[in-house]
Amino acid sequence: MRYAIPLVLLAALLLAATGCSGCGRGPASETATIGEAVEVTEESAPAAPVEGEEPAADAVAYTVTENSYIGWAGRKPLGTHFGQFPSYEGTVTVRGDDLTTARADVTFSIAELTSDDTRLTGTLLNANWFNAEAHPTARFVTTSIESAESGYKVTGNLEIRGVNKSVTFPADIQLSNGLLTVSAEFTIDRTAWGVGQGLAEDLIVNNDVAIELEVEAEVDDAA
Repeated sequence: MRYAIPLVLLAALLLAATGCSGCGRGPASETATIGEAVEVTEESAPAAPVEGEEPAADAVAYTVTENSYIGWAGRKPLGTHFGQFPSYEGTVTVRGDDLTTARADVTFSIAELTSDDTRLTGTLLNANWFNAEAHPTARFVTTSIESAESGYKVTGNLEIRGVNKSVTFPADIQLSNGLLTVSAEFTIDRTAWGVGQGLAEDLIVNNDVAIELEVEAEVDDAA
């Protein structure tokens, strides 16, 4: 008996066997460091209120606006797919103008994610990928921000599919006239959160996913 091999799976196997490099690459970016989640304490979040604690007296609150953008790019041997998380909400607190004290808490909707292919969007929501029915949202909470040679190094806990991991990535952070902006491009390994499970997913889709952040937050006058 002969077994039919799906064309896309056959192509993936052939490309792997020939050592194809640069096939279907997305935008180049720095790889984020992933580790175990860090406990958020008063010391690790000096500007932001920790549960049961009051925020620092000189902390200024900012609210993430609808002008923000959280995008992603996933690679496979036959091309690259792009998408975004269009629905999100969050706050950022900063002590004065010292951006190393900035602390963010942002929740974004997994259930409302979009991609450049309708069928792919449905696939990403299923149990093998984001499992959106059980985990409709994801959350990122910063634990530290450090000055770097170029911009800043941001570290925070990223929770997806109920899995919480610490992520460190480079970012450009600016504060001017009551407007806080954060720009970053980096890649993460989706498998650290169990996103994409199964033989086909492992063979066809690259583990690295490129993330692009353009976050804008304005002073919360009600704070």
